[in-house]
Amino acid sequence: MNEFQQIESRSNAQVKHARSVRNGQEPGLIFIEGKRLVGEAVAASLRMRTLFVTEAVRQDMAHE
Repeated sequence: MNEFQQIESRSNAQVKHARSVRNGQEPGLIFIEGKRLVGEAVAASLRMRTLFVTEAVRQDMAHE
């Protein structure tokens, strides 16, 4: 599923939730960051709730 939503504020609810996951405040969820780690998660068929990407990465994905 390729559903993109542009985030324009640090106070966005999804960004706040990601921050709490990153800070270890959400039991059972992990925060991964970086192309290599995301690639490994995809290769391992891990289920992802949310994926944040830059505009450049989004454009690359659209061309694949």
